[in-house]
Amino acid sequence: MAILVLFERKKVELRHCLKEWKKERGKWSKALLFLPGAITFGLGTWQLFRRQEKIEMLDYRTKRLEMEPLKWNELSSSDHDFNSLEFRKVICEGDFDESKSVYVGPRSRSISGVTENGFYVITPLVPRITGPGSVQLPVLVNRGWVPRGWRKKLENSENSGRSSTPKIVDAKQIEGSAWWKFWSKESTVTKGLLTMGKGEEERRDDVSCCRAPSIKRRKKREERGEIRKRKREKTWGRGDMIHHRNIVDNYNMPSTACLLLSDLATMNLQVEENSTAPTRVIGVVRGSEKPSIFVPENDPSTGQWFYVDVPMIARACGVPDNTLYIEDINEDVSASNPYPIPKDVNTLIRHSVMPQDHLNYTFTWYSSRLL
Repeated sequence: MAILVLFERKKVELRHCLKEWKKERGKWSKALLFLPGAITFGLGTWQLFRRQEKIEMLDYRTKRLEMEPLKWNELSSSDHDFNSLEFRKVICEGDFDESKSVYVGPRSRSISGVTENGFYVITPLVPRITGPGSVQLPVLVNRGWVPRGWRKKLENSENSGRSSTPKIVDAKQIEGSAWWKFWSKESTVTKGLLTMGKGEEERRDDVSCCRAPSIKRRKKREERGEIRKRKREKTWGRGDMIHHRNIVDNYNMPSTACLLLSDLATMNLQVEENSTAPTRVIGVVRGSEKPSIFVPENDPSTGQWFYVDVPMIARACGVPDNTLYIEDINEDVSASNPYPIPKDVNTLIRHSVMPQDHLNYTFTWYSSRLL
């Protein structure tokens, strides 16, 4: 009898536990059913906030780009905070130091429907202190996009230019190694060479080539030298002769050194380059890029740059770490020299995710909530 009473009691307790478990299960089921809907609703609302932030950010960029361009020579001489200049247009003038160019990439670009890989070229713009509109501090300029072939072609031309640079020639060294000097009555090494830093007497002694000329022959040579001198003065002009002598004195060449005519042409080209107008750049102030976790680290030692790190690039170019960085937006591209291709100013007011995209995401999440 006691066993039956105990069995009935356990049976009642079991039924009570089963009812409690069903109630708890119902609560958790409702919570699990409500949780996905709450998550999708939250994501949709978050996209609305993100859309509003993106609209304000693009409006801020547009207003900054519509402002009048600033002159860099005025900013560099003041105590202006360069960090507050982002997305402002700046006008700079100077000369590009292309020997210190940095190539950031690879970066793809679509040309006539064909995607091609290339690089962004970042070059220091060095100042001309004497110019009224010149920069007073160096500026890093992103000149635009270039294809891979353009970079290789430029590097090959620079290497060939270095190898073909004419060297200073010693006339006596050439005479000592010439096999025909024993059969020649007088040295002809000085023909085709422009002797720098010598007087008339030393040049006459070189032509004699260790052979003591007679007094009569020396007088004839002096007369011929005076005639040639008067002809040069008539052809060049007195001012050109003085300028030529100043060049000779400034270079302080030894009496035995001779300079090839191509070297003199190179010096004239350098003088012409310095007399040309400086390069004028209209750019937009930007900052360093924020790479994703999939982008490799920059390696300045090997010249591999995968993203823009302004302080690191500045150190590699030999300029201060806080150097201003701008992106060239000049649209005056020469048809004969189309590269680098500057950035379109409209790309600066675009984003990978535009406000309309955020609105589409909102509709997607809210519709998922209804399902």
